[in-house]
Amino acid sequence: MPEVDKHPESPDYLIRLMAGMLGKVILRQEGEPAFRMVETLRLLAKDFRKSAQGAKADELARVVEGMPLKDLVVMIKSFTHYFGMANLAEKIHAIDQIEKGSLLPGGERPLRAALARLKAEGLSLHDFEAFLKESLIMPVFTAHPTESRRRTTLKILHRLTRHAVHLLKPGLDVQEAERSRLALLEEIVTLWQSDDLRRERPSVLTECRRNLVFFEESLSEAVPKFYRELEWAMREAWGGEDIESHPAPALRFATWIGGDRDGNPLVTAQTTGEVVCVMRDTAMDMHMRSMKDLSERLSLSSTQVRVSPALLKSLEEDGKRFPVLAEEMSLGLAAEPYRRKCFFIREKIKRCVLQTNLFRGERPGRSASLAPGSWYRHRDEFLADLDVMAASLCENQGSIIAHGSLNEMRRQVEVFGLQLARLDIRQHSGVHLAAVSGLMRSAGLCPDYAALSEDERLRLLEASFAGPVSWTAEDLSAQDAELMETLRKSKRILEELDPEALQTYVISMTHGASDVLALLWLMRQSGLYVPGSLSRFDLVPLFETRKDLGLAGPIVARLYESPVYRDHLRLRGDSQEIMLGYSDSNKEIGYAASRWYLYRAQLELRESSRKAGVTLTLFHGRGGTVGRGGGPAHRAILAQPPHTVEGRIRLTEQGEVVSDNYSEPSWALAHLEQISSAVLLASFQSAKSDGDPAWERTLAVIAEDSMRAYRALVYDDPRFTEFFLQATPIGEISRARIGSRPSSRSASGFSINELRAIPWVFAWTQSRFILAGWYGLGSALQSRLASGGEAALRELQTMHRQWPFFTDLIANAQMTLEKADLSIMKRYAGLVADPSLRTRIVEAITAEYQRCVDGVCKVAGVAYPLEKEPELKASLERRNRYIDPLSSIQIELLKRLRQGQGGPEAEKELEEAILLCINGVAAGMKNTG
Repeated sequence: MPEVDKHPESPDYLIRLMAGMLGKVILRQEGEPAFRMVETLRLLAKDFRKSAQGAKADELARVVEGMPLKDLVVMIKSFTHYFGMANLAEKIHAIDQIEKGSLLPGGERPLRAALARLKAEGLSLHDFEAFLKESLIMPVFTAHPTESRRRTTLKILHRLTRHAVHLLKPGLDVQEAERSRLALLEEIVTLWQSDDLRRERPSVLTECRRNLVFFEESLSEAVPKFYRELEWAMREAWGGEDIESHPAPALRFATWIGGDRDGNPLVTAQTTGEVVCVMRDTAMDMHMRSMKDLSERLSLSSTQVRVSPALLKSLEEDGKRFPVLAEEMSLGLAAEPYRRKCFFIREKIKRCVLQTNLFRGERPGRSASLAPGSWYRHRDEFLADLDVMAASLCENQGSIIAHGSLNEMRRQVEVFGLQLARLDIRQHSGVHLAAVSGLMRSAGLCPDYAALSEDERLRLLEASFAGPVSWTAEDLSAQDAELMETLRKSKRILEELDPEALQTYVISMTHGASDVLALLWLMRQSGLYVPGSLSRFDLVPLFETRKDLGLAGPIVARLYESPVYRDHLRLRGDSQEIMLGYSDSNKEIGYAASRWYLYRAQLELRESSRKAGVTLTLFHGRGGTVGRGGGPAHRAILAQPPHTVEGRIRLTEQGEVVSDNYSEPSWALAHLEQISSAVLLASFQSAKSDGDPAWERTLAVIAEDSMRAYRALVYDDPRFTEFFLQATPIGEISRARIGSRPSSRSASGFSINELRAIPWVFAWTQSRFILAGWYGLGSALQSRLASGGEAALRELQTMHRQWPFFTDLIANAQMTLEKADLSIMKRYAGLVADPSLRTRIVEAITAEYQRCVDGVCKVAGVAYPLEKEPELKASLERRNRYIDPLSSIQIELLKRLRQGQGGPEAEKELEEAILLCINGVAAGMKNTG
C-alpha cells in the first residue's frame, strides 16, 4: 500500500476516496448485484445531467419502477450514505484550509482581516475594547425539526471525520495509514448496519441531549481557540500597543430546546425544569473535568514562590466552609495553595450538582438550598475564585500561567456559565391573551378581556399593576394553569438555581403592544415582576407576519410610552430585544417581499428605540434555507440595515445547520470567526453604506410586485393546495419522526395558513421546486426592466454592486435557482392526478423560474446562476447525479403508497422507505428547512 504523503488538493479527491470505501462496503454487505445496480443508477443520472436528455431520466424512472421494495431500500441507503461521505469530504477539505490559516479567498482569517480593516479606517484599540464590553454575539440553538439524521448517525460521522483527517495527514507511514483506513472502513460498516430512521418521535429531553453533544465535543474546545484567535488578531492589528489578555466575553449561547412551547404540547413546566437540570449537570461535568486538569497543572509551591494575601484569605474562608476537605489537604497539599484552591472549587461544583438534585426533588410549598458560599449561585462567584488565583499568579511571576491554562478555564466559565446556554421561553401571544382573560374574569376585573379593543386592553392592563390580583385556580383552563405553572417554575429556577438560567421570554405572533404588556401583567401575578424593584425576564416581541412587520415600529413606540413598561425596561438596563421572524413572512408573501418588510421593520425599530433612549438588540429567527432567512451567515449579517447591529445580535441556529456548523471544533471555530467578524464590520459601517432612498423606493416596488405574483399562485389559486399536497411529500413529511413538534399549529386539518414554515419549505426542497427561495422575484424584475429599460438595469446593477442588502438578496436567489430543477419538478408534478391542474400550475412555475433566472442573471451580470461562485456550483452539480436517483425512487414510492399497493403491512414498509428517502434527499440538499 503506498504511503499517504500529501494533503488533498480538492474536495473531489476526498469524495473519490470516501466514496470508494463506501463502494467496497456495499459490495461486501449487499453483494455484487446491488453494487452493480447502484452504479447503473448513478451512471444513468450522470448521463442525464451531461446530455440534458429527458430520455435518460425516463430510463432511470423505468429501472426504478421495476425494482422490488427491498432493493430500492438498498439503493436509498447507498445514495444517502454517499451524501454523508460527500459532506464529510467537503468539510474535511475546509478543515485543511483552516489549518493552513486561510478562511477567506485572500488567505486571511476573518477576525484578522476585519480588525486590520477597522484599524486602517482609524479605530483605536481603546475604542475597540470599549466596544467589546458592550457587545453580544449569541447563537441560539432551536428545536425546529430540520435535522433528519439520528444522533447515532451524527456520532458515527463525527468519528469518521476524525479518522479521515488523520489518514490524510502528510508523512504517515504504511502502518499508520493502514490503521486509519481500517478504522474508516469499520465506521462505514457500522453506519451501514445501523438504523437510519428514528423508530419513535424524539422527546424534548432527547432533543436537549442531542444538542448538548455540540457543547461537550466541539464548542468546549472551539471557544477558547476563538478567544485566542481574537487576542492574536488584536495584537496583529495594534502590534506595538498594550493588548488586554482578557478581551471582553462578547460570545454567549442560548437554546429554545425545552423552553419553546409555542404549538408544542410536550413542552410543559416540568419539562422546562428538567431541561435546565440536564443542562446544569452537563455544564458541571465539563467544569469538573477542566478543573481537574487545571489542578494537575497548578502544582506551584509556596516554598518556591510567594502567594498573594487575597488568595490566602480565600483559602482560609474555604477551609471554614469545608473543614473536612481542608483537613485532608493539609496532609499532602499544605505547600500547594493553587492546587488547594482548585480542590475547593471542585467541591463547590459538586455542591452545585447537589443543589440541582434538591431542586429536582421539589416538594409542594417547600424549597431547599445549601448554605450560601458552599456552591455557585452565579457565574460571577465562580469567576471570582478563578480571578483570585490569576491575580496571585500575576503578582508573583506567574502571569504566563494566568494568561494560559487558567485563562482558558476562565473563558469556559465566562461563556458557558453554570448551564452552558441560557434557556429562552417562547409562547404564543394567544395563550397569554387567554390567561389574562381567565385571571381577570376570576378576579372580577373584566368579564371578557379578549373582547376589548387594543386601546381598552392597554388602559386596563396599565391600571391593574398595583399589586397581584386575587384569582382562583379552579376558574382557569388547563392551558391557563399550565402557563401560570411555567411562570412559577421559572421563578424557582431563577431563585434556587441560577439567576441567569432564564433571561428571555419570546412572544410569538405579537400583534400589538398589549400582547407584550399582557405577559408583564402575568409576571406581576407570579412575582417575576415587582414594580420599581424587580423584573426577571427580557420581554421579546416576535414580529413574523407582513402586517405585524409593517406595524412593528409603532407597536414598540407605544410600548416605550407606557410608564409601566418603562419601569420594566429600567430594571432591565434600558435594553430591549426584538425578534424578527423570517419563516412565516416568507410563506405568507414570498422571498423578496419578506426580506424587504424585514429590512424596513429594522429601520423603524432602530428609530423608535433611538428616540426612546433604549438600547436595541435584534434577534434574527433564521432557518437553514433561503426561504427561512438562511444563506451564508457572514454575508447576511453584513446585509443588515446600517446601525441595526452595533455589536449586538442574536440569531437562531436550526436543525441541520447546527450539525453542519458545530459538529467539529474546527468547523465551530470557523463559523464563530465568520459571524463575529461580520458583526464587527457591520457595527462600524460608515454612512456611505446606507441605502440610497431611490434604491429603497425601487426595492419597495419590486417587493410589492413580487408579493402579488407569489400570492396569485399560492393563495389566490383555489386549487394550489391540492397541487401542493400531491406534488410534494408533505403528507409523508408530517408523519416523519424528525422532531417533537407537530407540523401544524392546528389539529383541525390541512391548511397552508396553519402549516408551519419548516415543513412547507422542507416539502418544496424535497421535490426541487424550492418556491420559497425565488418565486415572484422574476415577475418583479421583469416588470421593472420592462418599464424602466436600460436605466432600470443600470440602477439594479449598481444596487447589486454597492448595496449589501440587495447583493445578498440576489446571491441567495442565485443559489436557490441553481438548487431548483425544472426537470425534477415536472416529474414530481406527475404525481398530481388531474392533468389540467398539473399542466396549469407547472406552466406557471416554469415561466416564473425562467423569468427569475433571466432577471437575476442580468442584475448580477452573469451568464448563468453562480457563474462567479464556481466551487459552490461544482458542489451542487456533483450532488445532482446522486440526488436524481433518490428523487426517482421517492416518486416511485409515493406512487405505490398513494395507490395503496399491497395492503396495510406493505403500506407500513413503503412509509418507512419513503422516510428513508426523505432523509437521503435532505442530506443531499444540505440546507433543507
